[in-house]
Amino acid sequence: MQGALAFGPAGHRIVGYIADGYLCPDTRRELAPLLGAMSLAEAGVWPDQLRSRPEWAHSKPWHYINVADDASVAAAARASDDNALAVLARFEAELRDRRLPAGQRSIALRFIAHLVADIHQPLHVGRAADRGGNDIEVIVRGKATNLHAVWDGWALSAAARQRPADDARRLQQIDTAELRRWQVAEPLVWAEESMALRPGIYAFSREFAPSVLGQPYLNSVQTTLDRRLAQAGVRLAARLNMAFDCRTR
Repeated sequence: MQGALAFGPAGHRIVGYIADGYLCPDTRRELAPLLGAMSLAEAGVWPDQLRSRPEWAHSKPWHYINVADDASVAAAARASDDNALAVLARFEAELRDRRLPAGQRSIALRFIAHLVADIHQPLHVGRAADRGGNDIEVIVRGKATNLHAVWDGWALSAAARQRPADDARRLQQIDTAELRRWQVAEPLVWAEESMALRPGIYAFSREFAPSVLGQPYLNSVQTTLDRRLAQAGVRLAARLNMAFDCRTR
């Protein structure tokens, strides 16, 4: 699966901004030397900025996991070391290991911030047959694009793309009980949630190609992405707090 970037830079920044609001003080102190002058929001964008470099070409499969409709996410994760779930686990172990060089742990942190968001983008837990929707051409508001790109951020508002911090604040209005449920969920559950959204993602007419996606469908995309971005931000903070044995709020 290659093509549009997961959520686009704005989406990754939104996840970082949301996460920043749920970090505990000890976690902030641990992250500060690893981030340097970079914010957590910018750290999450970094892995997509280097994918085009030849020396990082091997990282392209890290951003997604292919799961057939009749297969389990857990089995797909075990089938390869180069999928989003397997790589996230690897980088979390590196972040926790204080014996490793700070530079290596800094890279691990950036990938963690990125991959948590990627796993919440429903088509990054996609079908290999259509490369996570990249091969499905669609028309949105008179413009040609593909299904993966729609779920990467076509439905994000202009405000979200231009002022991600403002959109992050909007998405942080979360019920306390739901917040707790999100915080304790494991990465496998996040991926299973993404896969469970698949029927709705493909619920549009394929009578003519490329399919025209109407406003009701786009409204559904926006609603779903809002929730997934909020979940990703909360869960990123929870994983980082956990890495440093710090209680989440």
